[in-house]
Amino acid sequence: MNVRLAIGVVIVAFSVPVRAEEVVLAKVRSIYPDLVAQWENDCLSGSIDTSVFDRADGGKFANAICWYPSEADGSRTGQWLGIAPLNLHRTFRATCHNGDRSCQEALTQWRSIDPQAVSRAEIYCASKQGTLFVVSRDGVTEIRCGFFATTVWDENSDGSIDDEDPVSVETPLGTLN
Repeated sequence: MNVRLAIGVVIVAFSVPVRAEEVVLAKVRSIYPDLVAQWENDCLSGSIDTSVFDRADGGKFANAICWYPSEADGSRTGQWLGIAPLNLHRTFRATCHNGDRSCQEALTQWRSIDPQAVSRAEIYCASKQGTLFVVSRDGVTEIRCGFFATTVWDENSDGSIDDEDPVSVETPLGTLN
């Protein structure tokens, strides 16, 4: 990024280095602003690190990790935030399990009420590589995303993941009465 400052009649130009991670995050933000806003909200006490990878289907994706401040020995802990395509990907949506009619019906009903909320929920769940499902209790149907939340460790401060611990979780995305 080039910056030009005018000071009196003297113009000073200097270059500010931009990290590759910032470029990748900006690209994802331009396509999926709500998703990046969620990642930033989930990473308030850390910093988001992104990397690019190719999927078997030929698509380029960003992988996002929230790294927390390093310990005195240089090791650090992080939380996997998710993935996102680096181009507009119409099929980047979480789906219900095949044959799960109650989930499909709830999703159709929710989409008729608030299509934007459904789109955000499908993208969020897809970024976690999750699956949609429903839980019904007392006349209320809750749409949820099931996925693996993964804690990661960089034990020798080389910037690479040395260990990880995936835990199965589910998070509510919306309710229908």
